[in-house]
Formats: sequence, structure tokens, C-alpha cells
Amino acid sequence: MDKSFTVQNTGERFDLKEGESILDSLRRNKINIRSSCGGHSTCSDCVIRVKSGGKSLSDVNFEEKKLLGNVYFITKERLACQPWAKAESDEEMESVEIDIVNLD
Repeated sequence: MDKSFTVQNTGERFDLKEGESILDSLRRNKINIRSSCGGHSTCSDCVIRVKSGGKSLSDVNFEEKKLLGNVYFITKERLACQPWAKAESDEEMESVEIDIVNLD
């Protein structure tokens, strides 16, 4: 089941397909976001700020902690190439809203 998220910078809402990262969804929808490593979590260019709905996304992983530090609970910043919608049963996904920090 596809989920969706809203980019507050642009006011647009996008689908998040199963197994797809936020970065992949943005690119599929022609939203330019910096990512010099191509989405492999080695550059930290694709920083987003999770404004709401963070519990509906995958947990912060080692790659993100390595680049951004263990401060997600303070800054709410993540790499767009890492989070995807959590697989939930029949429950609705909490509304996810983000800001793109490096919007081109």
C-alpha cells in the first residue's frame, strides 16, 4: 500500500511507494534535492527536517547517525535517502510532513 508525505517548502504532496526512500520519491516527481553521492548515504547533502509523522518512517539507522550524529530527537534532521514508510498493518500512516534543507 502506497503512503504519502507533504513537503512544506513547496506545499506539494507525494506518494511514497513500498520500499522507496523519500529521496527516490522526490526525484521521481522531478523535485531537485542535492545528493552528490546518488542516495548512498555518504554525503549528507540530502538533509530533510521531519516536521511531523516521524513515527511513520523507518528508524534512524547507523549511516544517518554516522553523518548527522545521534541528535535526531533534537534536530529532527534525517537523510532523505534513508527513511521509507514503515510497513504497518491496516492502520493509517500518520501524516508525514518534511522540510527540504538543501532544496535546489
